[in-house]
Amino acid sequence: MGVGAAYAGIPMSAQNLRVIDEVFEQFNRTGQPTTNSMHPEIEWVPIREDPDFEVRRGTESVHRYLAGWGETFDELRAERLETTASGEKVFVWIRLTGKGRGSEFPIKMEQGIVYTFRDGKIASGTEFTDRAEGRRAAGLE
Repeated sequence: MGVGAAYAGIPMSAQNLRVIDEVFEQFNRTGQPTTNSMHPEIEWVPIREDPDFEVRRGTESVHRYLAGWGETFDELRAERLETTASGEKVFVWIRLTGKGRGSEFPIKMEQGIVYTFRDGKIASGTEFTDRAEGRRAAGLE
C-alpha cells in the first residue's frame, strides 16, 4: 500500500502532514531518509549557499543526498519548530543538531524545507535558510 493510500478519506493537507511526521520519525530514529514517501520523479533543491549545490532528481539521487547528512554527523536530530500545510505544500522549519563524525564538533543550525506533494508522495523538497522566504514559497505569506 502506498503512503497516500493509507490516508484515504482524510483531507489532503492532513495526509501530507502525516507523511511528514513519518519522514521525520524515520530520520530521527535511523539517521536515514525513507524512499517510501518519495514520488519516483522527486526533485530536491538544497540551500543555494551549499558549496556542493546541485539539484537532485529521482529517488536514488535524493536518498544519497539526504543520507549523506546522517553519514557526516553522529547523533543527528532534526527538531521541527514549525510544520504548516497549505494545500499540496508543507512548510517545515527545523533545527538540526549533532556532532561531526570523527571530530565530535557540535553543529546546530536552522533551515526550512518546502515539500510539494503529488499522488500522496513528496514530489519536491526545496531548502531555505530564510524562514520568511520559505513560508512565502509555501503560499503561507
